[in-house]
Amino acid sequence: MGRNYTQRPCKNGWFFNSQMEYYRKVLAILKEHVDLGKYIKFLDVGCGTGALCYVLNFNIIPHKNYDIIDTMV
Repeated sequence: MGRNYTQRPCKNGWFFNSQMEYYRKVLAILKEHVDLGKYIKFLDVGCGTGALCYVLNFNIIPHKNYDIIDTMV
């Protein structure tokens, strides 16, 4: 738990690619309205496949991810 992704963690996941696309869009909109540089780190609790963390890592945004099921992350 608490891994940073440098590669796609679950590229064969059913919804992983659509989740990543959604999170990319949300992050782009969020960046228009919020200065993300003001935040030290983001926490994703219950991260599931890790799609959000993959997108955050790709955008060089510090984060930690945790899920109760080790095989999900």
